[in-house]
Amino acid sequence: MAVLAVVSGNGSPGATTSTVALATCWPADVLVADCDPGGGDIALGWCHRQLLGRELDLDAGVASFVEATRRGHPATAAGLAPHLQTPAQAPHVDLLVAVRTWQDGSQVDEMGWQQLAVALSDITRRPTAAGSAGRDVLVDCGRLGPFTPWPVLESADLVLAAARPGPRQVLLACRALEELAGRIAPSRLAVLACATDPAATSKLIEARGVLPAAELPRDRLGAALLLGESRRSWRRFERTKLGRAAHRAARRLHRRLHTRYADPAHVGLASRGVG
Repeated sequence: MAVLAVVSGNGSPGATTSTVALATCWPADVLVADCDPGGGDIALGWCHRQLLGRELDLDAGVASFVEATRRGHPATAAGLAPHLQTPAQAPHVDLLVAVRTWQDGSQVDEMGWQQLAVALSDITRRPTAAGSAGRDVLVDCGRLGPFTPWPVLESADLVLAAARPGPRQVLLACRALEELAGRIAPSRLAVLACATDPAATSKLIEARGVLPAAELPRDRLGAALLLGESRRSWRRFERTKLGRAAHRAARRLHRRLHTRYADPAHVGLASRGVG
């Protein structure tokens, strides 16, 4: 199994929504780790009904795991298990809740992120109750900044830089990829085109010579259903434009992660010298 990390530059390109959409549609059991050091909001949106019903604990997650390892608990799949929770709407997903604020994120030092990276890697190798060789892991690493969880990014099998297809967002994605390429092999970098459409993606390819590893459309209803901003049932998500695209993208990324040799067409901006 493998670790897929999503990260972004400045702005709001849709990294969190994309991570949740991919996890919801992932074709196998998966762990979602919200490693946004600025205080992730996956739980606040995706699992808000469980929070209101007090079925989800915001104190159990990255912060509690890091604190446990400081007390000598093992950085393994078994050591991570007590800090995971399951979203009611996606029983094939385990969720590691993010720290609450930037201040909390700043308290997670390099060693803390390293311990978490080790545990996530162990998750991908440990046999599951269903008999599979391990689970995939999807990680939302938030925006690049002073508290970026570099050990988690550096240990990932594939890192996606989230970008909207507008000129400013593409420029921010290029800058993010340039920074990532200083620490991560270009073969493990790619672009995730968020809130896009065929015409916009074509312009992105034409302007920057990039074929995104996956594309997710602009769909306000789909995003609202997914993140609990609509009163309609979240079960309608799979029938939305975003839901259908997320299914295709999840299958495509799953195949890529589990193919020994990645398709050379799916190469990130940095590997093509775009900046």
